[in-house]
Amino acid sequence: MTLKQNKSALAFGIITLITILSYWHALFGEFIGDDYLRIVEAEYWLKQGYSFALNNILPDRPILMATIWGNYLLGGLNPIGYKIFSLALFLAVGFLFFQLLLFIEVHHLKKKRIGIISFCTLLFMLQPVNSQAIISIIQRGVLLAALGGLGSFLFFIKHLELQKREYYLYSLLFYTLGILSKPIIITFPVMFLLYLIFMKKLNTENIKKISLFFLISLIPVIFYLFSGFNNQAAIGALPWYKYFLLQTKVIFIYFKLFFLPTNLHFFYDFDKNVNIQDVFMWLAILGHCLLIFSGFKLFKSLKLVSFGIMAMYISFLPESSFFPIKHIVFEHRTFIPYLLICFIFYGLLQHYDFKYKKISLSISILCLLFLGGQLIKRTHEIDSLEKCTINTFSYRKPTRENKMVLLNDIYVTGNNT
Repeated sequence: MTLKQNKSALAFGIITLITILSYWHALFGEFIGDDYLRIVEAEYWLKQGYSFALNNILPDRPILMATIWGNYLLGGLNPIGYKIFSLALFLAVGFLFFQLLLFIEVHHLKKKRIGIISFCTLLFMLQPVNSQAIISIIQRGVLLAALGGLGSFLFFIKHLELQKREYYLYSLLFYTLGILSKPIIITFPVMFLLYLIFMKKLNTENIKKISLFFLISLIPVIFYLFSGFNNQAAIGALPWYKYFLLQTKVIFIYFKLFFLPTNLHFFYDFDKNVNIQDVFMWLAILGHCLLIFSGFKLFKSLKLVSFGIMAMYISFLPESSFFPIKHIVFEHRTFIPYLLICFIFYGLLQHYDFKYKKISLSISILCLLFLGGQLIKRTHEIDSLEKCTINTFSYRKPTRENKMVLLNDIYVTGNNT
């Protein structure tokens, strides 16, 4: 192993240690949120075997259900095994992100600044908003989808640069894994196409290669069309145009939470009324237009930043655009977009000359300490069903619907304590 490889291994080793320490308390917590509906109350189906569990719990997510069933076989309903496996998946996502930045650093920028790569990786790993995807076991689908999407993208660009056929096959395998875990990466082939355009590799042969990813994307589409499963309209989702207009404002909430991740909670009360005279809605639309325009303008001077902005919007499409979901705002929907925001930071830092190194290092450390502190605080806030329920409803409006949900959660808490 070379000195540079040793530095990379040591850097990610430190990232791993910091992440484990930050989530240590969460490993000994209870099931929370939808874990009770999908795991605890579904124990009967888990006992019957994998096929029964898949068909009766989440039939559109076979890989996710395979991991849940595997956890159940090994440890029953003891949460610690589930928590450890979810944290391991999160670390795997972090490792792939680290490797992606490292590959771009070496093969495109001809540098190897481990410090920048480590900072951007930690910026993602210590993001408190991401904790929902790790602590709530049923949100493991987000982790598996991110692992599949990120792995697929990494091996796809490796295949393009190194021309090794096995990397293309790995890319297809990772993408299939992600799609069958939770189809939130269904727009990733568009991201691959965007990468080809940015790197001037758009040709007939590469378009044919991407076409296979689009075909794999049809798997969940066909399933939903013919099964009628997860029909959001039937459970109260808004019409697509209203949902889209609301999401223009919601995405700015997600941006705010990235930079100031405080007062986190599972459910956000959001006014579902769409008013054409809503000034904030039009300001939000203007903001998105300016961001996308900036992405185009930065194409020549800051290519990685430009790609990151476009890719971030592509990653928001499945859950925060034209495809309505009952709940308007959910923190775990930011998981993949936040990866790409960290990628944007990486692109920006590549053009920073670090003239004042001590000041830059101090700001970076303070930033990571703030995120780590907020993350540890969050793991304590939601380490049990009771505390999670109290925390969530302390932020909700006292409407009749919310009170009924609270009563149901209190009943579930009472039955499981």
